[in-house]
Amino acid sequence: MAEEELNVIEEEDAAGLIIDPATLDTPPPKPKRVWDKKKLILWGGSGAGALLVIILIVALWPSSQEEEPIVADYVQELDESLQKRKVIPPSTLEQLIKKANHLYAQGDKAQALNLFKQIAIQSESISFYNLGVARMKSEQYETALEAFQKAIAQNENITISAINAAVCALYLNEEKSHRYYIDLARSTLDEQRQSPLYSYFKTLIDYYSDMPYEALSSLIHPTSDYYVEESHYLHAKAAFAVNDTLQSIDYLQKVISDEDMSTLGMLYARAGHLDFAKKTLQKALQGGALPLETTIALAHVALKKGDVLEAGTLYKSLYDQGKKDFDKLYPVKISLAPEQFDLKAIQVHYKAEATFDDMTNLKILFHYAPYKIFDAQQTVGYIKKGSANIFIDDIESANQYLKKSTNVSKVNAQIAQAIYDAMTLDLHGALARLEAMKESYPKHSILNYNLALTYAKLGDFSQAHTYFVKSYHQDAKNYLAGVLAVMSGKIVSSEPTKLKEIIKENLEKEIESEEIGFVKALLAYYEHQYSVVNAWAEEFTPHTSLHAALLLLSNKKSDLKEQIHFWADKLVTLTPKDPVSHLLYIHSFFREYDNQIFTTKSMEYLRDRNLAINEIFYGSQITEQLFVEFSFLTGRLYDLVIKLRQQHAVENKNILPVTQALAKSYLYLEKFEEAFVLYNQIIDEYKQKDSNTLFYAAIAAIGAQHYANGIALLELANLKNRYHLESRFALGLLYLQQRNYSAASIQFAKVIQPNFHSKHFTFDIDVDNIGSQTPN
Repeated sequence: MAEEELNVIEEEDAAGLIIDPATLDTPPPKPKRVWDKKKLILWGGSGAGALLVIILIVALWPSSQEEEPIVADYVQELDESLQKRKVIPPSTLEQLIKKANHLYAQGDKAQALNLFKQIAIQSESISFYNLGVARMKSEQYETALEAFQKAIAQNENITISAINAAVCALYLNEEKSHRYYIDLARSTLDEQRQSPLYSYFKTLIDYYSDMPYEALSSLIHPTSDYYVEESHYLHAKAAFAVNDTLQSIDYLQKVISDEDMSTLGMLYARAGHLDFAKKTLQKALQGGALPLETTIALAHVALKKGDVLEAGTLYKSLYDQGKKDFDKLYPVKISLAPEQFDLKAIQVHYKAEATFDDMTNLKILFHYAPYKIFDAQQTVGYIKKGSANIFIDDIESANQYLKKSTNVSKVNAQIAQAIYDAMTLDLHGALARLEAMKESYPKHSILNYNLALTYAKLGDFSQAHTYFVKSYHQDAKNYLAGVLAVMSGKIVSSEPTKLKEIIKENLEKEIESEEIGFVKALLAYYEHQYSVVNAWAEEFTPHTSLHAALLLLSNKKSDLKEQIHFWADKLVTLTPKDPVSHLLYIHSFFREYDNQIFTTKSMEYLRDRNLAINEIFYGSQITEQLFVEFSFLTGRLYDLVIKLRQQHAVENKNILPVTQALAKSYLYLEKFEEAFVLYNQIIDEYKQKDSNTLFYAAIAAIGAQHYANGIALLELANLKNRYHLESRFALGLLYLQQRNYSAASIQFAKVIQPNFHSKHFTFDIDVDNIGSQTPN
């Protein structure tokens, strides 16, 4: 940082002492503004460690030009003060010289010569001191130290000379010398007890002795009102040293200058006040203060604040400009967001409805969405009122239709079999069967719809979106496919706004019917028009699980408790074996109880339902997600892991869902290495390479500190779903950690969502690698 101008006096002007600050013509310069990068690290890191330098560069200022009258009693007092080395006003040397001349003229040569000797010692001490100050000003610390040593050798002004000598030694990285001079200053400090500067000297000595609490005590109890600005600055640094960032900000603001603006911005960031941090750093940058350090700090703050796109632009600008060594400044280290594994945080989220946020609720609707069967002419005999198509959302209907569909076309028979697989908790089998058919029947709307729905139930919404769009384009009357295409697009951060508007326009042209009314209600829910959804329920009679789920979620958003309870009960009645229905019931009826009562009531409720593990982990991905989280919430996750391990050991037919549930459970338990091993097995042995699996595998890899694996997995995940912002953000952080700023900026440029805050990843400043060439 820029050095301040130092007003020192030349040797021939050395006619005063700094003992009494009240007589100084000009206040001493402020301490040097240097802050420790390894401690001033935005929001991360500890305040522990060696303290940085505040230089006491206080010159020995000349006395006033006004002559003071010679009074015998006053001269005698000055003489006694000199011998006892007490506080003396700065005009003493002139008065002493006059006294010595007077004594010599009167013939008292012995006393006069002794007094002249004392004057010479004082003058020489002052000269050496000021020479040291001048050399410190020009950063000649080695020769400055020599000057202070000579000043100390005169046995005068030892305390202040020793403090400055200690500072020089600190700049020269001479720890032993630094400690010696600090100890010397402390040993002579008592001689300054009557000085108004006593508390200021003690503050500096304590600060350089790595005793910030003692330094703060001196600052809180000053012995004078002198050097207020310098004391405020010292107070800011001492408070910073004891991790009291807010107090540090408070005192730095009192003496803020342009060159401190960047430091203040970083302190704001460290305190978590990111808005203030960003504005202050921008102001510092405009003022030209440390453009390199300030820019990278601003980029980090923007990234932490959720302005990811802006952060990427800043990183790219530094990289494009070829700024030398900027990668050594404030390197970052990725970590997993602790809130996702914190029981108390999850309990708070659960009670605040955050568990069932908009995205989760959309996934729940996909869980209840029905499969579709084409009602070909040859099946009319099986249906009393033949229609273009029917929907099936329960196993009984699927079984019944499967038995009656032996004579339908091959494709419809295969679709029926795939639906049966899905209804008997073999979603992966259903997916394989449907995938095998898509090449032969690429324009089959019903096939594409069912394929999309299966992908959605398995959590691969990128693929689901692709096939829902295809299905709707192949059959514009299949409005459910269209609305689900819009919803799945939202989940993968690629909302098809134009498609949504087309669907809305076409729906307005349709004659009102139960099906059209429901699709409109579903679209209204998506657009947060919950009153429209509730009005639909009054006009038509909801009778499917998807209808009930929609109304339950809509009334939850409206906080209509009576209706919430009604539809939660209705949903359980319609789907008595469905785990998601029971978890929604528990949340609807018990979430307002305290944690202990909530757990007790929830466990009692589930015991009465006697749900089998197959019903929990062989179904949809949202079932697994909600149940693992619920088990963690209620303190039953270890019990669940034991059951999963047992199931994993004996399962020989459909082991994949159990392995996935076990891997997810390990993540919540922060057993990242175990989770990483299982996800590798899922990907390599079971060939599950969808974006969702790759993403959670990357979480496990990062948690286990396998960062190279994390990069590879996220790159693959982005190939599967280029719109997944969490993957983009995490990959950007990993590249940032590797100091590949170009690659990081490319990833951040894809995170176009304003105010983006990752649920899974965060970062801190890598204190151990500040200033190093490469990361560990």
